Amino acid sequence: MDQKGKNQHVITMKCLHKTTRIHHTLIGRRVKNGMGIHLAQHMMLMGIARSPDPLSQKEIARRMEITEAATTMCLKKLEAEGLITRMISKTDSRRREIAITEKGKKIISDTKLLFSEMDQEALQGFTEQEMLSLCSMLERIQNNLCRALSRTENPDN
Repeated sequence: MDQKGKNQHVITMKCLHKTTRIHHTLIGRRVKNGMGIHLAQHMMLMGIARSPDPLSQKEIARRMEITEAATTMCLKKLEAEGLITRMISKTDSRRREIAITEKGKKIISDTKLLFSEMDQEALQGFTEQEMLSLCSMLERIQNNLCRALSRTENPDN
């Protein structure tokens, strides 16, 4: 690969990274301004909402790949806002389970609309064909990165 090709790789990945950062920042601001919670709290709330069964704090920490201490702090804030409840398991009295409340479900519902509006803003002016092409290219990047990630998990391969 020539020098120009190497530079284009760098430019392309910087562009992708910058787009992702701006998107993440905008989501964070809109969730905070519109829903009154921080993005990390929202992400945890969404994780709890996606589960068909109540989760333990340990399960939430594992799924989100964060420490139990960070999970505790976030859950306390969500509970104080009335977005989750903690209850003793019906099958194991030693286990405390976390479930989303109706107020929490409303936040999730409202943010789905907010995210849809933001997606429309981000893709304003794109044709359907351009969006399909973009998805195809991004999926190729994802596949390349997943292969690289699997090599770090199984370095002998």
